[in-house]
Amino acid sequence: MTVLYAGKRAEGANDAHKLPTFLASRGWVAAVVVLSLTFVVLTGRDGLFNLYYRWGHEDEYGYGFLAVALVPLFLWRRWPLVRALSNDTKWPGLALVAVAQLAAVLGALGESYVVEQIAFILTLLGIAVVIFGTGPIRVFLPLAVLLLLTIPLPFTLQAIVTVKLQLLSTQIGEAAIRLFGIPVFVEGNVIDLGQYKLQVAEACSGLRYLLPLTAISFILAYLYKAPLWKKAILVASAAPITILINSFRIAVIAVLSTTSARRWPKVSCTSSKDGLSSYLVRCCWAWRCLHLRNFDSRILMSIRSGVAESQLPVWRSQFPSA
Repeated sequence: MTVLYAGKRAEGANDAHKLPTFLASRGWVAAVVVLSLTFVVLTGRDGLFNLYYRWGHEDEYGYGFLAVALVPLFLWRRWPLVRALSNDTKWPGLALVAVAQLAAVLGALGESYVVEQIAFILTLLGIAVVIFGTGPIRVFLPLAVLLLLTIPLPFTLQAIVTVKLQLLSTQIGEAAIRLFGIPVFVEGNVIDLGQYKLQVAEACSGLRYLLPLTAISFILAYLYKAPLWKKAILVASAAPITILINSFRIAVIAVLSTTSARRWPKVSCTSSKDGLSSYLVRCCWAWRCLHLRNFDSRILMSIRSGVAESQLPVWRSQFPSA
């Protein structure tokens, strides 16, 4: 009896010794999370306001609202995996938070919205590592990359990229026009067809299609079950496909202008049919790269029914492999 009672007292003493440590650990994590979020919001509030403004007023970045709404959905889908991979290695997250906070301060002092926005996303990633450890980093990292893809380009860089894409689309369009045997002369972004000229406007650079298509390609690569090299090809092909479609559209307008009485003094990119054609071609290419049978349809099934992944049947497509 004495020995048993002594053993229980010793066990109770050990539990009493462990309890404050556990509470202290939880309190330390909570303090880091609250202080980090508060600090990064205070230092990067101008960058967050700029991010919201450009998402709402610039067509090139309107997809940001959709991407941000999808991140919690993807995280909820991977939540069992996050809990299973959680560990106690949390110091890399603390180091990432410290670096991100320093970047946020430098961005605020230099009035760089891009640095503030990147620092905010890195802070969120670091906080996730502080809470769950380094185990689920493979779940958090793609979501952080998706958020980084929604950050608008600086105005100077956006102007440079727009001009480069504008000239490149014009040159490729010129080569396509020559294939139809039509004499053409190009000076900058102006296509001279002899009797009249076509001007490729800034909106025709393809940037407003390139950025959303890149984000959509990344989301598709995240959802599809396919080898890594297929996913890389899918994301990397967003730029050339956008440029080729844009150049082909310019060439078609030029050919129609020379073969019909209707003249097009300026190439317009505001048509919804042009944008729809770009997205349709992109979807066909995504299907070809990854195959329909590799799509993780369990994601859609679980979203609709809320059933656990282990209870869902394994789906196989009946489409033959290419």
